[in-house]
Amino acid sequence: VKDVASARHAVENFRAHFIKWATLFESQYSAKLSDETVMGLVGELKVLESLLCSANEATVNELLESWRGPYDEGHDFVFDDKTVEVKTVGVKSRHISINSLHQLTAVTGKDLDLLVNIAFPDNENGDSLSSMVTRIRATITSLVGDVTILYRAMSQKGLNLQNLADYEHLRFGFLDEDVYDVLLEGFPKLTTDNVSKAISSVKYDLSLSALEPFI
Repeated sequence: VKDVASARHAVENFRAHFIKWATLFESQYSAKLSDETVMGLVGELKVLESLLCSANEATVNELLESWRGPYDEGHDFVFDDKTVEVKTVGVKSRHISINSLHQLTAVTGKDLDLLVNIAFPDNENGDSLSSMVTRIRATITSLVGDVTILYRAMSQKGLNLQNLADYEHLRFGFLDEDVYDVLLEGFPKLTTDNVSKAISSVKYDLSLSALEPFI
């Protein structure tokens, strides 16, 4: 950083390199992620990258913190005025899977969107976890953001800069992105508000064609 004129940029550059070295000492013995989980993470990173396109130095860290998917807290993105649940499915899929009562349960005072990515395998031009992280990291650095927020989220799934290469063979292109308003009257869902208290967990599928009126 000796040639960096700005003290703030010098600190950010130093921190970015420090984190890169620190990951060398992280545990390499995490469980292997399934192909479906990797596709889901690539889909969430696609949404995060899109959000960062409109970020600036004042908002970049807040947008990074909004990505809660890896933490399994309920919804994949959490903002002041709404939450977003992201589902990524293959081109031949006719449904999406809802894995808990909480995924389509709204937070009081906030809107709830269901964003569905349609993905397909694309080994030649598609995005992998590594390529997505590389681009997002470059955007964060350009905005003088805190890249450790991204690394911390990745680590929740056992990912670091070294083992991303293990999933390089899984690359995806995207055809469509549809956003559904879950709070519209008649939207089909099971939530903590409309099932018996005796039911502690559920898993069910929603037909994509049946959801079209709620786009």
